[in-house]
Amino acid sequence: MKPYIDIADGIAARIASGELPFGSRLPPQRDFAYNQGIAVSTASRVYAELRRRGLVTGEIGRGTFVANRFAPLDPALQEPSGTGIDLEIMFRLAPDARDLIAESTARFFKAGLAERAAMPSSVRSDRAAHAAFAKLTSIAGYKTDPDRLLLSGNGKQAIAACFAALAPRGGRIAVEALTYPFAIAAARMLGIELVPVQLDEEGMRPDALERVAKDGVQCVYLQPTLQSPLVCTMSEQRRREIAGILESHDLTAIEDRIYSFLKPTVPLAAFARDRVIQIDSLSKRLMPGLSLGILSVPSLLQDDVARSLRAGGWMAPSLSVSLARHWIDDG
Repeated sequence: MKPYIDIADGIAARIASGELPFGSRLPPQRDFAYNQGIAVSTASRVYAELRRRGLVTGEIGRGTFVANRFAPLDPALQEPSGTGIDLEIMFRLAPDARDLIAESTARFFKAGLAERAAMPSSVRSDRAAHAAFAKLTSIAGYKTDPDRLLLSGNGKQAIAACFAALAPRGGRIAVEALTYPFAIAAARMLGIELVPVQLDEEGMRPDALERVAKDGVQCVYLQPTLQSPLVCTMSEQRRREIAGILESHDLTAIEDRIYSFLKPTVPLAAFARDRVIQIDSLSKRLMPGLSLGILSVPSLLQDDVARSLRAGGWMAPSLSVSLARHWIDDG
């Protein structure tokens, strides 16, 4: 790792821990260089890196100060605004969907509430439910393993839990330069720095990810299929290249597959099975009112992600799990 990155990481850790609180003034670059025993040019690169990460702000004549990087996001990045045209939530139900869902749900409750449906929220369910969710999220050429599945309340909770598990406060996660707005909100809430990776017509560029990986990140979050908001999709060759970088840099990727059912493609996980956590959801497949997050997690990361789901209160409601399985079985 480059020396100026090491020094910047050290300052970032002090900011994340609160040792350098919001508003703290950093010394002038010449004083900083003298105290650190480095060249002024290196000190300049350290300060530039901190500004790039959004950790500090500065004005000529005033100095360099720790920025409030955890300030609340614009409401448009968090919740629907309530205006007439809402572009935050994307879904469409078929004209007869509500009637079909109502009829199926009536059959579910008429059969009597199963004991499993009344259990407390959990990150796991019974084998039959896991098998149903694995079948639903499998595609030709890649089968989801039921034994790798964990469950959350929805896809957003799954993203937040993975962030918290893989890059604790002060950590760094590589993301597409234009990424899913909720990922930004979740990272800010958790005190995680998002490192933008340049894009092209297929999405995240392998050469750009390679550079970011060398500078040090804990994991990568990306949407290889129908990326939000750009709707681009990676070729199989691109996925192989990204997988190779994960392997060579010992990185884990969080593969958001929320929209992949609209364009079935072999997932990134097919090329780096033990380096990729896959996230899927039922809200887009069935209806937003029944949300359930489905995570396929490598065995070595199962305990960490499960612990994060529980600590955040992001477990899956058992009634939602049972109803979702019923809808799947009911066709």
